[in-house]
Amino acid sequence: MCIRSMTRSAVFELENDLCYRPAHPFIVTLNGKTVYEACNTNVFSLFSLLPGTSAFLLLRGGKTIFPMIKTIIAHR
Repeated sequence: MCIRSMTRSAVFELENDLCYRPAHPFIVTLNGKTVYEACNTNVFSLFSLLPGTSAFLLLRGGKTIFPMIKTIIAHR
């Protein structure tokens, strides 16, 4: 879930029952490009986003694929 979206960055928090860290590290991809290879925190940020554009964020952990959010940033 996106908890804060700024002009060129966004902050996300996993919705799970664990404090601070997920059960297993996960991969974060943005528009098909890997941003984090082994993210091990429930809160993470994306930087250098382009204002006025849409992006696709995908979290992958083990055999599971989590399409988390389709539009990250769509500022005018």
